[in-house]
Amino acid sequence: MQILGKKLLIGGEDSGIWFAPTTGEEAVIDESGTDWTQVTAKLAMNKPGTLLFALPKTLTSGKYRIVLKTRSPSNLKYVRKDLVKTISDAVVIQ
Repeated sequence: MQILGKKLLIGGEDSGIWFAPTTGEEAVIDESGTDWTQVTAKLAMNKPGTLLFALPKTLTSGKYRIVLKTRSPSNLKYVRKDLVKTISDAVVIQ
């Protein structure tokens, strides 16, 4: 899967990519993260404008929101103290 955007660099403690299953028309997710599926494969590309990775094999068909957590800014000169989280619009995995 490829994600294009800005300030996407993943790095630092507790950072990563997750697929959070959604419910209802509003595509609501459980913020506790207990039912999220984490991307555990090494990122093929981890740049500020591009993330490229394999989908987790355990991911089933359905509607998800992609959750990105990072401590890295758009460059690697320092690491943020606070974890930054971004949640995508709903996506469908088939």
